[in-house]
Amino acid sequence: MPWPSIAHYTADRAEYEAAAGRLFAALQEGHPRAAEPRTYRLAQAALAQAEVEARRTTGPQDPSS
Repeated sequence: MPWPSIAHYTADRAEYEAAAGRLFAALQEGHPRAAEPRTYRLAQAALAQAEVEARRTTGPQDPSS
């Protein structure tokens, strides 16, 4: 099953451009804001995995931090 794309949510190019314009305007105003990244020590690996599974955080963080 293919993943949804922008084509599933817009009828034509004008609608796509209007949606893109609203998105970029919101970004310029500082919205939406990304969540602060969370980091875990190796000893907290089980907690980190539980957080990902519960969708309270996402994916790996920058390993240099």
